[in-house]
Amino acid sequence: MSATLSRFEHGNFQEVLTVGAVSTFAYGWLIDRLSDFSKLFPDVDVRLKTNNNRADFLEDGLDYFVRFGDGAWHSTNALQLMNAPLSPVCAPLMAEALKTPSDLKAVPLLRSYRLDEWNRWFEAVNVEPPSIRGWMFDSSVTMAAAAAKDAGVALVPVTMFREELEVKSLEAILGVSLFDRLPRGVVLTDEGQTLLPVLSDAFGRMSATLSRFEHGNFQEVLTVGAVSTFAYGWLIDRLSDFSKLFPDVDVRLKTNNNRADFLEDGLDYFVRFGDGAWHSTNALQLMN
Repeated sequence: MSATLSRFEHGNFQEVLTVGAVSTFAYGWLIDRLSDFSKLFPDVDVRLKTNNNRADFLEDGLDYFVRFGDGAWHSTNALQLMNAPLSPVCAPLMAEALKTPSDLKAVPLLRSYRLDEWNRWFEAVNVEPPSIRGWMFDSSVTMAAAAAKDAGVALVPVTMFREELEVKSLEAILGVSLFDRLPRGVVLTDEGQTLLPVLSDAFGRMSATLSRFEHGNFQEVLTVGAVSTFAYGWLIDRLSDFSKLFPDVDVRLKTNNNRADFLEDGLDYFVRFGDGAWHSTNALQLMN
């Protein structure tokens, strides 16, 4: 009774959804989307359990479980969520020696408990599979971390490692390591801490520019400052007509009764009352 009553909050019944997932899927796809799910379904209390072994729905109290495979699992109803193609990944130094699929036979091949994965990959590229021995991992996350440390080549679902691979590509371009990879997470290196504000500003500007593209058209931004009297008494009534005439122009209006600072406020134009004799400006009379 106590457990059931605790699920009532602010008069709403708090639904509990218990989801199991292999850690690769949880880190590579699911966690980034939990915030959006909570906004869409605020009355659903999600409980996430990560496990790389076969799920026991009764023992673990699961409603759903996400794992990699063909879906042919006894006493379950399986629905395919997405394709997760496997691709070899390794450290840059090891990659320099790999020119063709056959070259993989000469390096350590890291493997999961799904023993046929490497064989199927070699068959897909028309290469006779080698005899594979060595390290075996129950998590693609751990296996990819080992590959990054030059332990061998890992066969992983690359869609689950998109961000990590993008960071690696950025590190290769910059010629520095941005993160120290620890067993339980990552921390910024000294170089990473130095570059963080610079890169954040650069990516922020890139994002702002890209956001100005809409439906294939470049969304021009026009930032206008105006004294509030003019904004309320004349300008606002005409904004709708302006938007119809120039739908690709995104108008941003800033009202201020003080002197305008074009650089600080990022203004393209400013409307104010006066004789137009303002230092370092080109003034045009709009009306009496």
